[in-house]
Amino acid sequence: MNRTIVIVALAAALLVLPLFTNPYWTDVCVSIGLYALLALSLNVILGQAGIFHMGHAAFFAVGAYSTAILNTMYHWPIFLTMPVAGCAAALFALVVARPIIHLGATSCYVTDNADLVLYRDGLKYLRGQLLSVMVNLAAFAREYAATPTLGYTHYQPAQPVTIGKRATLWMQDFRSDLEELDFVIGSMRFLGCRGTTGTEASFVDLFEGDGDKVDEMNRRIAAEFGSVSGQTYPRKADSRILNVLSSIAQSAYRMANDIRLLQHDRQVEEPFEKNQIGSSAMPYKRNPMRSERICSLSRYLMADAVNAPMTA
Repeated sequence: MNRTIVIVALAAALLVLPLFTNPYWTDVCVSIGLYALLALSLNVILGQAGIFHMGHAAFFAVGAYSTAILNTMYHWPIFLTMPVAGCAAALFALVVARPIIHLGATSCYVTDNADLVLYRDGLKYLRGQLLSVMVNLAAFAREYAATPTLGYTHYQPAQPVTIGKRATLWMQDFRSDLEELDFVIGSMRFLGCRGTTGTEASFVDLFEGDGDKVDEMNRRIAAEFGSVSGQTYPRKADSRILNVLSSIAQSAYRMANDIRLLQHDRQVEEPFEKNQIGSSAMPYKRNPMRSERICSLSRYLMADAVNAPMTA
């Protein structure tokens, strides 16, 4: 009951709003309303129906232009144009989209294959970034290979080591991550092109029983990947990707946390910018801000990786 009252009150406020605001704020409110409608309609299609609809924006545009033309050129009342615009968009979808929609495939044929391509390209980019980190660490390790420093076990003073040696231990972790990353990239498989339950029945019908055409279509689509398909790509792929990202985050966290502890002991120190201050009350402080950010982002990523096994 309370929710109904709130909705009615909000609707009434919106109706009388143009009477009490200037044209600028009216235009702002209209824009907000349009984007809210678009978001709600996307929620129905993507969130509730679970369908990826590439033509949705076009249908929204048809409705928007219909409203604008009827109101500005033919002076129809705005509330009358709204249902007419909705019908125009629906008619456009029926005439244009219905004959070709899906062509035997599911929505996941588009979304899952696209996701896998994005994942693969993203992981390849990440590989380059990881190699850059290792190159920089290697240069640092060589520069300080003979610089002695106090070693720790259980964060208690122990035998001497060198700064370069400590850096090689960080590199060793990243090298292990690189090997795992290469395996994940090399073992990714395309979803391929299949029907609703991962069979070719829809496409056999589409190609009028010509199985050779179906086979040739799959060879062309999966030229860069191997594929054994269900309706979706195996969610195990998500788990693998998040696991390797978590592994990289673990290595980054270990390195950054070491730097934070060692900066406390003045053994190493992050770069300190010319105009950087520690805090408003203590400007002399030299906070390890970069390492702190690395640690916080790493913790988030490591925790997020736990989600994937639940849906693999």
